[in-house]
Amino acid sequence: MEFVLHTPEQEEWAKTSRTVVHVTVAKGDDEGTGRVGLITQTLAEIAPKPESAIAVCGPPIMVKFVLKELEKPQDAASKRSQDA
Repeated sequence: MEFVLHTPEQEEWAKTSRTVVHVTVAKGDDEGTGRVGLITQTLAEIAPKPESAIAVCGPPIMVKFVLKELEKPQDAASKRSQDA
């Protein structure tokens, strides 16, 4: 079983109209905790706007790749989400 950070605050964030919570795990389990795959794929699919605030929890190598994905030009992010 994979550990997923879950807090009462996360549930509250998801209730607001300005917040969308996306949970992505590397390996799925029977609990259905969210998307299964790489976080960079999730980012390419949702293509967050540059002014969006994003919270990430994971190992340093994952954060490194998230930052690289977020630094890509917005038009490239849109193209990636269309190609996915």
